[in-house]
Amino acid sequence: MPSDELLEALLTVIDSLDSKKGADAPSIKTKMKKLEKIYSIGISAGPTEAGWKTRIIEELRAFKAMKNTAYGDLLPHFRYLTPYQKKNQFLLVQTKRNDNVWEWGLIRLPLFYPSLPPSSIHSKSGELKLYTKHTDSTKCLGGIIADRWNRTGDMGVAHWLCFCEVFLSLRDSPIKV
Repeated sequence: MPSDELLEALLTVIDSLDSKKGADAPSIKTKMKKLEKIYSIGISAGPTEAGWKTRIIEELRAFKAMKNTAYGDLLPHFRYLTPYQKKNQFLLVQTKRNDNVWEWGLIRLPLFYPSLPPSSIHSKSGELKLYTKHTDSTKCLGGIIADRWNRTGDMGVAHWLCFCEVFLSLRDSPIKV
């Protein structure tokens, strides 16, 4: 798991790359703001609230949109997001294992979702176990998501999976500073 210093170094590198571009080129931060606006979810209902069914429809739309952007597939490790019919606090998603085989994974939502990000994702085989908060840094999003989650309910599972993608990318191809 990258430390906060490493993430700050990465942001510094990104800023320096942005400053070397021409004045007309959009910065990475500008692109991220555009993504937040494009994929903003309008319903802030949680799993125990009346508007949850409408929220799920928007969550699925956001997931589909993240899979088909002008920048390509933002979620290459995930596909087929679907509600778990037995309990609202869970969603199912197919995850890609290291051997490129797809398997189902379970996303757990906290009681105060969407004010708080999803708690975890576990694949059926146990190969993928990621947590928003955990004591083991090899499976904790930690600094990647800290202070970046929009607590107003505009962000959803697809946004959290983007944070998971960043974590998986850094885990599989660490940046050497």
